[in-house]
Amino acid sequence: MQAGTHPDCLRISPEEPGKQIRIAQVREELVDFVVRTSSVAARKIVLIEPAEAMNIATANCLLKSLEEPSPDTFLVLVTDAPVRLLPTIRSRCRFVPLRPPGWAEGLEWLVAQRGEAGAGDLLGVASGRPLEALRLDAGGALAQFDRAAVLVQRAAHKEAWVSTLAEDVSDIDIRELLGWMQVYLADLGRWLADQSASRLPRAVPVHKALAASTSAHAVARFLQDTVKASRDAASTTNPNRQLLLESLLSGWSRANRPG
Repeated sequence: MQAGTHPDCLRISPEEPGKQIRIAQVREELVDFVVRTSSVAARKIVLIEPAEAMNIATANCLLKSLEEPSPDTFLVLVTDAPVRLLPTIRSRCRFVPLRPPGWAEGLEWLVAQRGEAGAGDLLGVASGRPLEALRLDAGGALAQFDRAAVLVQRAAHKEAWVSTLAEDVSDIDIRELLGWMQVYLADLGRWLADQSASRLPRAVPVHKALAASTSAHAVARFLQDTVKASRDAASTTNPNRQLLLESLLSGWSRANRPG
């Protein structure tokens, strides 16, 4: 299973990170897999992850296999965005929510795995998910997060030149950058409501720098706009990265100007 070679387990995922699951993967791989008998195990498993990466055509192609499953065959759809699945897909599945552990439990596990230094911040940028925190640790996540937080701070300045700011972070994948911005803004909103509620100690200096010029309402609105921009960046329309980021930062800059 770990090697991905078990004959009775089929994994369906995008061929490249951030891409969609192609209809051919379902039509040519999954359909053939579910109708044949198992090779060495008592049952067969199809794992589709992330399930929200299926577009409408791919999801519709999957419907027949969901409606008339083969004997001893289980289709497991893994997603952290179930609302992005078609209602016809959701209605044919049994919903099993998997929640992250409590903060203290997750932090204890993470410290045992990689040491105490920066563990709290890592768990914060991973939104409380310890396995994700461990993965992010290997990729230098905290440095990327810091750059996203500083970008938000600089864009709020009344003299901000958003085109230059967007170019300064051009080396970061746009989807990753928008993800870090969402994490930062969510923590900023918590801190503005209750300073003890922040889960990211490293972000507090930036929070304090923004406190005098922004409001909880402006942060909530900017977070909504950032989520929308993330959806646009992940769409098949392939929007212009520079224009997408400039438009987003311009709105945030205007929201923090006096008057």
